[in-house]
Amino acid sequence: MFKLVTLDLDGTIIEYPNSRFGSSWDAIFHSLDLSEEAEKLIDKYISKKEFYNEWFEKEVSLLKGKSVSKVINKVLPPPYASGTKEVVRELRNSGFYCGIITSGVDVVARYVEKDLDLDFCECNELFHKNGLFTGVGKSNVHLWNKSSNLVEVCKRFDVKTNEAVVVGDHENELDIFKIAGLSIAYKPKTEKVKKSADYVV
Repeated sequence: MFKLVTLDLDGTIIEYPNSRFGSSWDAIFHSLDLSEEAEKLIDKYISKKEFYNEWFEKEVSLLKGKSVSKVINKVLPPPYASGTKEVVRELRNSGFYCGIITSGVDVVARYVEKDLDLDFCECNELFHKNGLFTGVGKSNVHLWNKSSNLVEVCKRFDVKTNEAVVVGDHENELDIFKIAGLSIAYKPKTEKVKKSADYVV
């Protein structure tokens, strides 16, 4: 019996337009006219999983001294995928624990957590002071190792990982698909994701 549902954020329950992954990262950089610099980092690091922390630090450093309010005014409220609010409401009404595990960032993820009345939100953090980003952040969810976050969330709610349902869209979901009781690929971005999931939407 399934008891907990974890949803990916970027490209799954939110889909920002005019970006490679529809992600909160993409939206933030676009709002600050930093898309070109961010794209260069993606091209450099996307295939180098072992250098994710270095990539994270370089992305966050691009934001140093930039206005937090400018970002918030442009990226919130986020563009939810069709049916997101209805699905979450049904899950909650049916007694499931429901939340987010994302390597996206808190500026968007925490808003979604509150807006959808979720039970948990595992995300990365961007630090700011006096209304400006400091250029420092905290990577709480490794892009290529979300399974460790699922294990911790399941412990928190006294749920086994095989009682968890995972919904996601890209290849960084593959490790979490492996340990979940049920995996759902929502608008899968590659054939590998599609073939790795129990169900495809």
